[in-house]
This record gives sequence, structure tokens and C-alpha cells, in this order.
Amino acid sequence: MDKIFIYLGLINILSFVLYIPYKSLSPVILKSILTLILYLIGICAGSLGLILAILIFDRNTAKDGLSLKVFAFASFVIELFLFLLFRKDMGSLSFDFVRFFEDRPYLLVYVLSINLISFLAFGFDKYKANRDKRRLKNGLLLGLSFIGGAIGGLIGMKVFRHKIKKAYYKMGLPLMILMQVLILVLFMNV
Repeated sequence: MDKIFIYLGLINILSFVLYIPYKSLSPVILKSILTLILYLIGICAGSLGLILAILIFDRNTAKDGLSLKVFAFASFVIELFLFLLFRKDMGSLSFDFVRFFEDRPYLLVYVLSINLISFLAFGFDKYKANRDKRRLKNGLLLGLSFIGGAIGGLIGMKVFRHKIKKAYYKMGLPLMILMQVLILVLFMNV
């Protein structure tokens, strides 16, 4: 167990330290290579270091680096819930989603509502984009997806053909769906 914590500490320190030159580089090939390295480190459980570096060094909401930010936050939640799930007896995990929602209809209403709101927000933003009107902020669309509306957002992307070329949506929404399923599985087994 100690080796795991040493690994986690080192990989997160590495991601934290590498984010500093990433933020200071202008968009060139070196920044692209560093971005790829940061994604790989994030996949290897270094997302906490990325989040800390983002919170300290990059508090603006510009689109620059938004894919990495979305990836870091979704990956961190996924890592956290995977860690919590692996501490349980894997043979005794329940995946009876129907029964879980039958026992908690208020949760089903929330999940359906937030996904409908997310879907409609993507549609509304596309409507505004077609008319060159003031658009919804990316933070709102991503936020709705993050708090449970990722499926609605992904369906909205496909139906309205909106934001389909943006990496922070193409990669972020599927990660958020995985994150939400893991959270649900964990709460089903508490």
C-alpha cells in the first residue's frame, strides 16, 4: 500500500511541475508534445496534480487548454470513485439500476431533468449560433453535463450537430458519462 501512495505522490508532483511550462508556452509543437504527456500522466493517476496546478496557475476561463482542464477534473473524479470502488468486495457489487431508481424516484427525476435541461441547452445554443446571437457559455454547457447531464449533452451534440468538433466536448462528455456511472455504482453499493 505504501508503494501505491509513493507512486501517486510522485505522478501528481510530476503533473503539477509539468503544467507550469505547459502554461507558459505558446501554441507550438513543444506545447503539443507537453499536452500529450500531461494527458498520459493524467491517465496514470496524475490528475490531482493537474487540478492543483490549474487552480493555482490558470484560473481564467479561456478556451485555451479547456480540453485538458475538462479531462483533469473528470479524470480525478473517475480515479477517486474507482479507488473507493476497489476498496469494496468486487464480488458483492450490485448493478441493479432499476431497483436502485425504484427505491429513489427523486433521484430518477433529477437525472432525467438534468439530462433534458442539458439537451435543451445544447439545442438553444445551436439556435443562437445560427442567428449570430449571444451564446451560452461553455462553462454552463460543461457544468450541466458535469452535474449529471452528460448523456443529454452528448445526445444534444449529435442531434443538433453542435460542438461536435470541440475536443473538450468530444472527449469530456464521454468521460463525464463514465464518471457519473461510477458514482452511481458506488452509491448503489454504499
